[in-house]
Amino acid sequence: MGQNKKWDHFNQGIKAGVPIALGYIPIAITFGALAKQAALPTYDILVMSAWMYTGAGQFMAVSMFASGVGAMEIIIATGMLTLRHIVMELTFHNRYKKLTFPWRFGLSLGITDESFAVISMKKDKSQEYMAALMFTAYSSWFLGTLIGCISASIIPTWLSKSMEIGLYALFISLLIPALSKKSKLGFITITSMALNWWMSQYINKGWAIIISIILGASLGIWLIGDEEI
Repeated sequence: MGQNKKWDHFNQGIKAGVPIALGYIPIAITFGALAKQAALPTYDILVMSAWMYTGAGQFMAVSMFASGVGAMEIIIATGMLTLRHIVMELTFHNRYKKLTFPWRFGLSLGITDESFAVISMKKDKSQEYMAALMFTAYSSWFLGTLIGCISASIIPTWLSKSMEIGLYALFISLLIPALSKKSKLGFITITSMALNWWMSQYINKGWAIIISIILGASLGIWLIGDEEI
C-alpha cells in the first residue's frame, strides 16, 4: 500500500511538471540554437544546461560570449544573476527539515523559479512528488537544448533571435504583478535598466551589467529594506 502511494505521488509530480516542461522546451530550443550559432561546441552547450540549469544565466552567458566579453565578467555576472537560487534553496531546506539531508540536497539541485513556485503553494509535498516534478522540468530543459543544438543549422538566425523574446516575456509576466503593487520596484527596475544602458556606452558591457546589478540591488535595500514585497 505504501509503495502504491509513493507511485501516486510520483505520477502527480510528473503531471505537475508537464506545464513547466511545455514552457521550458521552446525556450531551451532557442538557447541551444543561439549558443550553437554563437560558435559554442555542442558538448559545452549541453554541459551548461546540465550543470548551470538556469535559463536567464545561460542566455546572459551566451549573449556576453557572443559580444566578446571576457570569461571573468561572464562568471561574475551570471553568478550574481543566479544568487536568488541560494535563497530559494535555503528556504527549501528550512521548510522540508523532515526529509533526510541526501534528499534535501538532491532536490535542492533541481530548484528553479517555476518548480519552487509550485512546491511553495503547499508545504506538505512528498519527496517522490518533488523528485518527479523536478526531473520532468530538468529533462525537458536538457532535451530542448539538445534539439536546439541539432536544429541550429536549419533555424534562421533571425528566427532564433525572435524566439529569445519568450524568455524576456516570461520575466516580464513575473515582474509586472509585483510592479503593480509597489511603485518603488518599478523605479528600481527602470533605474537599473537606465544605468546598464548608460554605462555600456562607456565601459565594457560585462562590467556594465555587473555594476548595474550591484547598484540596483543596493537601491532596493535602501528604498525597500524589510518591507513586504
